[in-house]
Amino acid sequence: MKNKHVASLALNLVYQYLFWLVVFFFVRCVFLIYHFYKVSEESFFHISRAFYEGLYIDLSATSYIVSVSFLLTLFYSVSNINFFNKLNFYYVSVMLFLVMIITFSELNIYKEWGIKLHYKALKYLQHPSEVIQTAGTKTLLISTLAILIFSLIGIFFFRKYIHTNSLKTEKPIISFFILFFTFPPLLLLSIRGGWQQIPIQLSDVYYSHNNTLNNTAVNSLWNIGHSIRENFNYLNHNPYSITTPIRAKSVVDSLFYSDKDSGQTVLSHPKPNIVLFILEGWSADLIASLNGYHGVTPHFDSLAKKGILFSNIYASGDRSDQGMAAILSAFPAQPTTSIISQPSKYKELPCLGKTLKKEGYSTSFVFGGQLTYGNIKSFIVYNHFDYLMEGKDFNPLLNSSKLGVPDEFMYKEKIHITSKLPEPFFSVSFNLSSHAPYDIPRPYIHQWGENENGYVNSVWYADSCLGVFMNEAKKQQWYKNTLFVFIPDHSHNSPKNHPFFSPAYRKIPMLFFGPAIDSSSVGLIVNKLGSQTDLAATLLAQLNTDFSEYTFSKNLLNNTSKEFAYYAIVDGVGWIKPEGFFVYDYPLNRYYELSTNNETHNTPLIKEGKYFLQHVFQTYLDN
Repeated sequence: MKNKHVASLALNLVYQYLFWLVVFFFVRCVFLIYHFYKVSEESFFHISRAFYEGLYIDLSATSYIVSVSFLLTLFYSVSNINFFNKLNFYYVSVMLFLVMIITFSELNIYKEWGIKLHYKALKYLQHPSEVIQTAGTKTLLISTLAILIFSLIGIFFFRKYIHTNSLKTEKPIISFFILFFTFPPLLLLSIRGGWQQIPIQLSDVYYSHNNTLNNTAVNSLWNIGHSIRENFNYLNHNPYSITTPIRAKSVVDSLFYSDKDSGQTVLSHPKPNIVLFILEGWSADLIASLNGYHGVTPHFDSLAKKGILFSNIYASGDRSDQGMAAILSAFPAQPTTSIISQPSKYKELPCLGKTLKKEGYSTSFVFGGQLTYGNIKSFIVYNHFDYLMEGKDFNPLLNSSKLGVPDEFMYKEKIHITSKLPEPFFSVSFNLSSHAPYDIPRPYIHQWGENENGYVNSVWYADSCLGVFMNEAKKQQWYKNTLFVFIPDHSHNSPKNHPFFSPAYRKIPMLFFGPAIDSSSVGLIVNKLGSQTDLAATLLAQLNTDFSEYTFSKNLLNNTSKEFAYYAIVDGVGWIKPEGFFVYDYPLNRYYELSTNNETHNTPLIKEGKYFLQHVFQTYLDN
């Protein structure tokens, strides 16, 4: 083994790394200059932050690219065969050409659609003539010239100043160990985005109320790679298709048809403040007012007696990102993927925050942890919430749990933030203390639950913090005109240990409470079967606000709306109606559960549920 070139090779890898950072700086400048008219009213400091925020994801993208160069350099260093050195040059040239294609192709795409290049680009390449006709001759010619010119400039620079340097310097053998033992962990760490619990997400670079600046910060190569990885298996087909898209849509549309004039009004004020509590992983099994265990959520149960309790609600998915889409956008969860994780799909999603802003509401979102999980932060930022606060924005001394700020401190901050919002307001919070590892800042008081003892105590703690918040809220001037809404992001296993795929596992509470409720409706229990996704239509109907864009949501307070609930399992569907339910796994072609009042109901029940999933996933693909 010859080590004479190892030091120069190690240094050359550093130069290659810096080269790609410069390339990404350049293409970000191109994107910003081309779309500067969309950000021209922002301050210089705010615009320049796109480069600082984007560096984080640039490091990840660069590490992906340089990882291949590292392997080729590694082979070259141990073999001294120049083929690997030449191969690295060709690899860098191809990657540079690819980056330029992405950069200049997405300029007009973003101008037209407001989204960056994503996985559907691969579908468009199947019909190149349509792409050429759509782009226009002039645009296509200019883009092609720009791609060629800047690719050649980059290749020339790389060959002249970086590639040839790999053979110039001899250094001691210690550099051999630097090459072998330093680069891999550094590259892997950069790819992941650091040591933090959640790997790098697109949300990490979202910082502005101006979405063009957020997209400026996004690394285009990393973005399209992420998009393809998320959707590779669905590029050309809907894996849950069993009938024509038109037929599936027709059946689903019929499920949501109702007489719009049959809705029950339960509010005493047409435009109340709305305080939404998204409760981390609360199961109906822990709610006494839903026939669950007693003593775990006494404060919630107390509110339920004086509010409107929806007693037959089911979570659409089993992850927080799926829950956010279901609650805020009324978009059902999908098996295997999440619509929230892909900003290219946000444009077609409605959002309660955006809808209520159009109605004159101010908006806020508070969370004590990292909103980067599942790309939730980018979704919140995209929908222009007026105020956003997450874990890193709190006093560091309050980050006493592994995931962030315990609920008691988060809710205390929520009171302050909410009190500063102009009325009417839509104030959203998402608690984290009832999430594993359940390291709440109080001793466990419940000594039962076996494997779920920590979970039971964490929900008890979260409930106690809710009680403190409500007591403080009553002292605020805005309280008298406020509707409080409580709903979990998803359910969780309980000491009852329901099968993960069963309807009982997915059952969750939903509650309306507050002075904004008409006295005649206080204590009302709504037994209609529904889903998380039904919150949007139910709430907006009370505000006399059009909810037609929330196509997967029904008004639970409308006597003519149909009763059903859909939920996604890992690779299948759960479907519940008054006459029965089923849970079906597609890869296994197996019904985990199938129960109906009468066997004659089996066929229509199964058809509806499978059609529903087909239409949900097709809508996801089409967005």
